[in-house]
Amino acid sequence: MRRLLDTRRPSADTIGMDDLPTERLIYLLRHGDGETQVEAARHLARRGAEPQAHAALYDATFSPDVRIRAAAVPALIAYADDRTLVRLADLVVDRRQEVRRSAAEALRDLGDPAATLPLVDALSDSNRWVVLAAVEGLERFGTSRARAPLRKLTASHDWGISQAAKRALAAVEARDS
Repeated sequence: MRRLLDTRRPSADTIGMDDLPTERLIYLLRHGDGETQVEAARHLARRGAEPQAHAALYDATFSPDVRIRAAAVPALIAYADDRTLVRLADLVVDRRQEVRRSAAEALRDLGDPAATLPLVDALSDSNRWVVLAAVEGLERFGTSRARAPLRKLTASHDWGISQAAKRALAAVEARDS
């Protein structure tokens, strides 16, 4: 119990986070040292369907620490609200590839056709994993706006991307017919 009431700056090696209540994890996310904040974000991500955890993780996507942003992004879809798609669209063009990849995967998993445009933007990313996540999302639910960019991507020098783009294009065309 003393650990939970300690007023010193908490650190990851002094806290067992599995059994902590959501409120305490939120406190650690906001006030812990760097490693503690990252671990708190990871533990809160498992509770992303809880409104309090979702709100704290949404706020964490604005953190300057790339590890915290990357840990928070996937959890946003567990309790998707009106802000989720907009924030993920912002994060898919983040300067750090870990965050862009995480955001593209989250948009893919969101399954909302409104995510077509941010995923189309992600098709031009320099990281192949971001591109592949975007292509997979477009294959699942992309609208006709994805046709031309996917058609262009079928000529990619990366065989995996080219094949994925061909499958996605076929799926989009099948939905449109």
